[in-house]
Amino acid sequence: MGAYSGQPGGDPHSWWEPEKVSVTEGVLRLRAQQDGDQWVTGGVSNSAVSQTYGKWMVRLRAGVSDEISYHVLLWPRDEVWPPEIDIAESVSGRRESMSSFIHWSDEGEHHFAQADTTGRFDEWHTVGVEWGPGIVRYLVDDSEWAEFESSFVPSTSMWLGIQAQAGHVTSRGSGERGIARFRGRRQSLTSISIGSASTRPISRLWQLSSLREVLISN
Repeated sequence: MGAYSGQPGGDPHSWWEPEKVSVTEGVLRLRAQQDGDQWVTGGVSNSAVSQTYGKWMVRLRAGVSDEISYHVLLWPRDEVWPPEIDIAESVSGRRESMSSFIHWSDEGEHHFAQADTTGRFDEWHTVGVEWGPGIVRYLVDDSEWAEFESSFVPSTSMWLGIQAQAGHVTSRGSGERGIARFRGRRQSLTSISIGSASTRPISRLWQLSSLREVLISN
């Protein structure tokens, strides 16, 4: 995996630095530190290895923080956004909730669907996704908790990213469109327009298969 360097798109209060990423005894740690009105955080991706469809599982724990969010996602190899599949993310300071998203484009407009669940995500859990033609299933500890079924499910090659940020991505515009089906607890289907994110992986690499767990802390 390669560490990020640079500013996340839509998040002016964050800056990624490779020094905030470390691996010890198979545990990947993403740290965060405040620098003035900005947070310097860690993020990684396996952008060198992408695929269309499959199953991804990440065991993670996020420290309690009102300032730092975490994001586990699949990002398109061609860097053309959307689509995006968000396996797990949370802006909950006490880590008592987690959300999953799927983003797509239809006739030049950006849309997304969202599902939310609760739990103690300051403790270790395994989050994952099963992605196939026309369907995405979201998992926590090997149990499916939400499912998105639609012709808008991405079919382009994507890679895995794991990142910490300050707060959440800024959005622009709003609207609703009831196309697609997202089943899960406390679910919603929404459409908005937002900016894309840009990442700049650098040369520090780790083998994804050698990582056992991900710890996010500040």
